[in-house]
Amino acid sequence: MLATLVTVRKALSVVFALLLVVGVIYVVGWGLWMLGTWFLTLPTETMTPVAALVGVLLVPIITYFTNRSLERRRSLETALREHKTKLYDEMMRGLMKMLNLQKNGGMHEPEMLQFFADLTPRLITYGSRGVIQAWSGFRKVSRHKPGDASALMLAFEDLLKAMRKDLGHTVITQPQGELLGVFINDVETIVKKSQAKAGAAIHQYQWSGCQVGSCSTLRRASSPPPTSLGTARPSRT
Repeated sequence: MLATLVTVRKALSVVFALLLVVGVIYVVGWGLWMLGTWFLTLPTETMTPVAALVGVLLVPIITYFTNRSLERRRSLETALREHKTKLYDEMMRGLMKMLNLQKNGGMHEPEMLQFFADLTPRLITYGSRGVIQAWSGFRKVSRHKPGDASALMLAFEDLLKAMRKDLGHTVITQPQGELLGVFINDVETIVKKSQAKAGAAIHQYQWSGCQVGSCSTLRRASSPPPTSLGTARPSRT
């Protein structure tokens, strides 16, 4: 019974709000129509001074409300940027500690769980779509490739790039490993390992296609891996 009363009250509130909006629109439209009708009935020599007077009165009013709207928007953007800057700074520091990239040691499991619990609500509230996607990619790599340090570091760099883009940095297409080089000495080794793994994966995919008799022009151009004695080479028909 109580739930039914609450539902009825909500429905009545919505109906009254709609009626109020319609009433306001009707009154404003009727007032403008009456004003236009009155203006058109004026003599020709009176229309010009009246139009000039209306223009003089409307320009400062429109300017005032426009400036207020722009100031409100700028204040909201400034407040949101402050929240984002604080969030991304804490996020970067926590992940660097978790990845053992700081001198004060790594992060223990209880501290790590608390870090993720505090981070997630604020990330959903203030994080951009690109940052959330990069964060999901980092978590995916850490879950499926926990022992692959190169993939984990490059996923962390993608997250840093998304943060910089959201904060307004103009340089977006940075070379792979450029940000990691700020705090990692052997970043070239990480990038080379990642490129070698990517090249090996592409070669393996091309050769597996040849083994089922579906070699494309690109796969025919690549040299097949050496075959052992007694093993026939794959057909290229």
